[in-house]
Amino acid sequence: MGTVLGKIYATDYVEVDLPLSLSRYELLDLPETFQNKSVDKNAFPEVLFNTPNNQKKSQWKGRVVRSGAALDENSRQIKVIARIDNPFMETKEITLPLKIGQYIEAHIKGKTFKNVYVLPSVAVRQNKEILLLKEGKVHIVPVEVLWNSQNETVVRVKQDIRNQQLVTTSLNQATQGMKILTVNEKKQQDEKNSRKNKQEKKAL
Repeated sequence: MGTVLGKIYATDYVEVDLPLSLSRYELLDLPETFQNKSVDKNAFPEVLFNTPNNQKKSQWKGRVVRSGAALDENSRQIKVIARIDNPFMETKEITLPLKIGQYIEAHIKGKTFKNVYVLPSVAVRQNKEILLLKEGKVHIVPVEVLWNSQNETVVRVKQDIRNQQLVTTSLNQATQGMKILTVNEKKQQDEKNSRKNKQEKKAL
């Protein structure tokens, strides 16, 4: 009496929990669900699942079907649930059946950004502005950060900054109108000063 004899899993589909930070969740553009409003299931993004790199490759296609209603109190993440249909059927992409409880990588189709700039992350200061070099002076331009990674940041700018000189050196104390030199200008200035010092020594 009361002894667990086993667990039964459905074979027609499985659901995968995908914990996401709020910033990543906002990039998915998921339709919000309301109690009094139905949602088209095709409005949810597709998901491509892979086995980790150190394992024999298999690939499954799925789709997000819903999101959690609450944030995790500790991690402040929100859970997105994706569904994989027929995960145990052998195909060209599936060489191993999906194991319940195994780790898999998920690639979710997100938003497409238009009229944006992809900049080196080091060029974006305090996640709110960039520095341009105009006529030897600093010009501070506010930006809206849409997404960032370790090396790249996607921003939206109100003005056209194409073909402008972007400052990628960290200048935390730079102010509007401050005079700065490019690497080449600094090199030329140093060479000029070096020649000048040599001439002065010869004169002495």
